[in-house]
Amino acid sequence: MNISRELKKIEHFDLVSFDIFDTLVFRTVPTPKGVFFLAGQQVLDSSVESAKFQSARILAENIARKKSQTGEVNLDDIYNSLVEYSADIREKLKQAELRAELEVCRPREEIVALYNGIKEFGKEIVLISDMYLPGSFIEQILANCGVDGMKGIFISNELGCDKRSGKLFSEVQKRIICFNGRHIHYGDSFKADFLGALKAGVKPRFVLKRHFFRKLWGKII
Repeated sequence: MNISRELKKIEHFDLVSFDIFDTLVFRTVPTPKGVFFLAGQQVLDSSVESAKFQSARILAENIARKKSQTGEVNLDDIYNSLVEYSADIREKLKQAELRAELEVCRPREEIVALYNGIKEFGKEIVLISDMYLPGSFIEQILANCGVDGMKGIFISNELGCDKRSGKLFSEVQKRIICFNGRHIHYGDSFKADFLGALKAGVKPRFVLKRHFFRKLWGKII
């Protein structure tokens, strides 16, 4: 993205928001489930057991979401659904997952540069994420990636609503005192960051995924 061009686009907006994962930061593993495998490797005896945990962790999240009235879950909800492991092993795996997240998360340099440019421009910035991780932990990830100075971090599992429905955007707007109705949002998910933003009357700015052109070229050839 051209930073000077984007600064002109945001000039008339009161509030600027960014998605977090795959927008401001990315993981060095191909998909989030790669984090689960890495966590398993820290705690369990073999790659086979790590792969079993990876599958169990995915299933546990699905089970937890089905139990939730809102569909939103936190990390404790997910690990409480991992009934095939003892409480002691569950706690070790949960802590290993958090360590793995810190290890694999890196800044998307061009988007962080845009973020810093908007911050220097004097605009209020908030971060919004559909995520099961706690906001306090996500702050650690962001700090490691050089992202700071935001007005607030709003996480779906802590507010009980998501971006895809548009409700998380609306909830954020209620909590920002200076908000006067002009809100622009940057994110990489078409359903959550683009369509969800539109549902809440937010101007979406779609951020291409980091490897978009590489994947597109792979499909062409």
